[in-house]
Parts: sequence; C-alpha cells; structure tokens
Amino acid sequence: MEIPPQYNQDIFKYLDDLLEFVSDDYVKSLIETHTNSARLMQRRWDNHEAFSEWMHWAESTNTHTSQWKDEQIRRIAVGDISEEWPISLQRHVTRCNELAAPRAYRNSEKPHTKRINLRHGKVNNLGMTPKKMHECERLSTLIGNDFSHHTHLIDVGSGQGYLSRTLSRQPFDFAVLAVDSDNNNVQRSQITSERRDVGLTTGRLDHVCAFLDRQSLERVNREWKAKGDSRSTLIGLHPCGDLSVEVIEAFIDGIHDYDGLVLVSCCYNKLSPQNFPLSQKTRTQIARLEPGRFVWEYDYFGLAVHTLAHWTMEPEKYWEVARFPMFKLLCRSRLAECLRRIGRPHFSENRLGKLRDRHYKDWWTYRKGAAEKLSLQPEELADDIDDAFWELIDWRMKVFWTAKARCGDMFESLIHLDRFLYVKERTAHEPHTTVQVRPIFDIDTGSARNLALTVDRLDSNQRK
Repeated sequence: MEIPPQYNQDIFKYLDDLLEFVSDDYVKSLIETHTNSARLMQRRWDNHEAFSEWMHWAESTNTHTSQWKDEQIRRIAVGDISEEWPISLQRHVTRCNELAAPRAYRNSEKPHTKRINLRHGKVNNLGMTPKKMHECERLSTLIGNDFSHHTHLIDVGSGQGYLSRTLSRQPFDFAVLAVDSDNNNVQRSQITSERRDVGLTTGRLDHVCAFLDRQSLERVNREWKAKGDSRSTLIGLHPCGDLSVEVIEAFIDGIHDYDGLVLVSCCYNKLSPQNFPLSQKTRTQIARLEPGRFVWEYDYFGLAVHTLAHWTMEPEKYWEVARFPMFKLLCRSRLAECLRRIGRPHFSENRLGKLRDRHYKDWWTYRKGAAEKLSLQPEELADDIDDAFWELIDWRMKVFWTAKARCGDMFESLIHLDRFLYVKERTAHEPHTTVQVRPIFDIDTGSARNLALTVDRLDSNQRK
C-alpha cells in the first residue's frame, strides 16, 4: 500500500499515527459537533474546543469580500496553508496533509497495455456519464493488464452492467458474470447487451439476480455455467457499505473458488460497526491506547465519505463542485434551528428526507419545501436571523465544515489500511498472493472514491 513518503514504508508507524489522530480530543470535538448544532448557530462553543479559535477568526474576518472568503475555504479544502489563518487551523491542515494516503493516480502502464476508449469508435456507451466512462476505462485497463492471466470475472453489484460489458469486449475478452440484487438493473443490462452490444461482446457475458452476500456469491460462482472448472476473480466498482466487506470475506474464505480480487469501495457511512476494524494488527494497536481513548462511531464512517480530495486547485472548478453542497448544508442547519425554536429538536420527528435541487434556490424556497414535507406551515419555521447574522453564520459554517471534512481523508485512509492489513494477515500462508492498495481514478473527474484494493493469488507467469 502506498503511504505518505515521510514514513519510508513503515506501515505500522503510519497506522499508529492515524489511530492517534482519530483518537485526539480536538478531532473528537470536531466530529461530535454537527453543523446544525445550536452551539454553532447561536455562538455557544467553548473556548477550550479546537475550533473556537477558528470561529473567532471567522467573526473577525466576516467583513472581507466574498472572493477572499471563497479562496480561504478552497485553500483549507486542498491543503494550501495560509499565514492569515489562526495557528491552530494551520496545524490542523498541516497534519491532515501529512497523514492522508496518497490519492494521485500514477500511470504504471507498460507499452503493451490493453485499454479501451468508451468515448469514440463503435463501442456502445449509452447512458454512461463522463465520470462512469472514466471509471470503466481506468478500472478495465487495470484488470485487463494486471489480471490478464485470469479468465473469469464476477462483477459484484454490477448495476446496469457498464463495467461488465466493457470487460467482455475487445481487447479484454473476459468471461464475465454480472451479479446484482436489483432485478430491474439486471434486466436493463441484459437488454442493452442483447440489443445494442451485438458484435461488441467478444468474450462471454452472463447475468444473474442474487442477494449480495458471501454465501450467495459462493452459490452463483459454483452455478455459473460459463465458468466450467476455472476459478473466478471478484471485482466491484463502488459496492455499497458492508457489501465491500462481504466481498473481501468471500474472497478470503473461497481459496478454492477465487483467484483474484479488485475492489473500489464506497458508502462508508453504511458500514456496520463490526466491520471496522478487521485486522488483528489494528485491534492490537487500539488496545495499546488509553482505555476509552479510541472512539469510532457512525459519524466517523459518515465523514470518511466527505473527503475533499476531488476539490481541485483551480478556483472556478472548485466552486462549481463546492458552492451548491455548502448552501445545502447551511439551509439544513438553519432549518434545525427553526425546529428547535418550535420544540421539535428530535431527529425522529424531523425526517425531512431529500428535497429536489430546485428547492435550494434560496432560503425561502427551501423553507417552503421543507415545511411541506414536515406537514408544517412555512410561517412556523421562523427565526430571528437577519441578513447580517445569516452572512456571519454562512462564513462560520464554511470554515468549520471544511476544516472538519478534511479529517475524512484520514478516516478513509485508516479504513483502507485496516483492510490491507487484514487481507495480508489472512493470506499470509499463500505463497504467491500479492496485495495492493492504489489510486486508479483521477480525482478531479469527481471520482473521489479512487482507492482500489487488489489481490492476486496466481503466479503472474500463468497466462491465458
């Protein structure tokens, strides 16, 4: 696994430092304070909290121009430290820069590399976004070359079959079984393959609808008629939450069934607590900390999803990505304050769900849509926040949220490091098995989940 260069490949020292970071009291204070907290809205944070200095700084700089504020937020997000910031904020961003696992794609392709271009030629890319095309091109290139000595792939959580169809075509020509638990996805993928991919699929492509857990994967693998006596390689492009762990466990348990694993995980916020940590090494290092020091709850999983690595250094592109989600965050925070004032502070009573993007035109439009979903009148969601105070809250919230979200890189790095160590531990007795974690997507395409866990049980000298 590629780790920050200052560790000189000392992966256990890196593990210790990540655990110390997530266990630090100031990080805990960030994680335990939500953006819709009354403490942030009403200015009731304690001076001993890590972010109090940041909030005072935000108040002292609130009269600066919007352009200046935007630039400061962008710099916090990408780790470009400014001497204008409070010392504690500089230290926080510096530490985040030092600890995050490298996320930049490094081209390791060889001259004979097989690759596919989904943007041009006769390849059917119907329904694929530019982001999905990039992911399928890059992941299929990795599989088609580093796993060229494998023959049969099982695409777990295949969705509408974009990756499955790509790998069954030239120049890869794999036999692929696309497995998904949603029968509508399976049918759409089949229809696309049968009606529009005629003459394009040069390998083999089969589909099956099945519940996605290790037992079901074992069953469909054994029943797959196209497989014959060959063993399979499990692949997954952004399987959700616990499914990633199910795939890893299926691979480890299926030493006689699976020869390879290629997994790009997603949706850490849907991970169950028992699925972290996995490795004995991580458990041992946690046990060495002071009792009660290490805390890992839902908020940590949730924040791992919010890594800001894809927020580009280019200001215009950065704000294209960042401004709208930040306004959503601000509206939800103001809504929470309104609900507190009418005695509805409990989450169970305020299950708003998702509003359409059109509701975020401005606060008043959002308030109307939220009131309708909550069976309230818009006038009931009132507050005494005037325009000047609203502007201050907006600025404070952006500083707090962006600095907090920088922790997400460390949480995601720790999850991947733990999985890497776990697979290494469980396959230590297998002489030819190689385990890697590496970035494979360009993060400025929007593919923020770009770390791939790859495991190969075969001697690379074995070829098709």
